[in-house]
Amino acid sequence: MRYFYLIILLLTTIAAWRRYPILNQAGKTIVWLVSLTLLSETVARICALTVHNNMFVYHIYNPLQFFLICMFFNYSVAQFRQRNIGIYIGVAGVIVGVLNTALLQPLLTFNSYYLLFEGLMIILLSLYSFYQILIKEDDYEIIKNPNFLFTALMLVFWSFSYVFWGMKDYLDVLLTSGYHYKFLQLLVIAFYSSFLYIFINYNRLIKKDE
Repeated sequence: MRYFYLIILLLTTIAAWRRYPILNQAGKTIVWLVSLTLLSETVARICALTVHNNMFVYHIYNPLQFFLICMFFNYSVAQFRQRNIGIYIGVAGVIVGVLNTALLQPLLTFNSYYLLFEGLMIILLSLYSFYQILIKEDDYEIIKNPNFLFTALMLVFWSFSYVFWGMKDYLDVLLTSGYHYKFLQLLVIAFYSSFLYIFINYNRLIKKDE
């Protein structure tokens, strides 16, 4: 399933870069996010096979991921864009990641504290973005808004992920078969497959003035 995930990431990255010239600024940030994810997951897989520890990859990837997601919201939320609030939140998140690695969870350990912080922040940003979209557009315009589609996917994905990482230790004891990890893998594959679908069908899905 891991290699299937990498194939989905590769296809999504290719489709995203093909649409790059016609994307708005927020959409272009998603392209960089998907590309970073493909790179980090490839490096993580290589490290897992060679040095048998890839935790340090995620100590680097997760703060960069958070920064790019904050950039997406910076461009997609008008109030953020006017004052570059998303950039400030992203920089603060990177600092939190560095401090977590330096003081709490070293490079070779799982950075669960940061994942919980990242998940909570992305959920809050997604909800605020939804609020801004809902008060600005009617129902038809919403479903044709690329920022809405990307935000909806992030809200669903990170809500499930947040619950998973928050209950990870309990689930490890309750589900010794590891089915919860398989569920998470399927969730991640579904998340990026949805991105792939959006990029492939972008011209049909998105309203013309985007």
